[in-house]
Formats: sequence, structure tokens, C-alpha cells
Amino acid sequence: MHKTLFNLILTARREGAVASQVVDKGLTLLAYPLADGVLVGIGYDGNSGHVVDAELLLRRRGQQMARYGSWLPSMFVDGSYFLLSRLNARDPAQNAREAATLDLAAARELLA
Repeated sequence: MHKTLFNLILTARREGAVASQVVDKGLTLLAYPLADGVLVGIGYDGNSGHVVDAELLLRRRGQQMARYGSWLPSMFVDGSYFLLSRLNARDPAQNAREAATLDLAAARELLA
């Protein structure tokens, strides 16, 4: 999944727009370009049919901040629920190194 995320980061930066891809049973990765980095996310589109228990997610995140703290929960107006993390590098190679350190497994656990 890290390679897919890196490709999305490159696409988002090149196009100057959000890039996303469904990777597994409605689970979606996204990259949103910023002037000084990129916002990456993992979650479910509002139309995916997947329901995230926000209260449980926040409780679990709060109990294990060392593991889950880098992921910020976000719910969008269309019902999409994503965990977001900011990569601060402007350089694509540095973005790749930062993306490789993201604990995508932890994010998936939180969304389960």
C-alpha cells in the first residue's frame, strides 16, 4: 500500500488536485497537495457502505496515542471518514521516505 500511496502523492503534486484510489473493499487512499507538503489519508468514501464508529475510534486512539496519534480523524460532509496525516516535505523523494514511515496498518486497525 505504501507504493500506491507514493504514486498518489506524485499524481496529486503533478496535477495540483486530490488523487485517490480504492485499494481494498472500499478502503481508499488519498493524497491532497499542499504548498508545503501533502496531506495523506486512508478511509472510506461516504458511498462505500462502511460505517465507522467515531466514538469507538476516538476512544481507541486516545488510549494508544503513541501508536495512533499521528492519524487525525476527519469526517466530511458527504459521510466519508478518513484518517489524515500530514507530510511536510516539498521534495517528492522526501515524501516517499515520509510515506514509507506511516503506519498504515495502525490506521486500518482504527478504522475497523
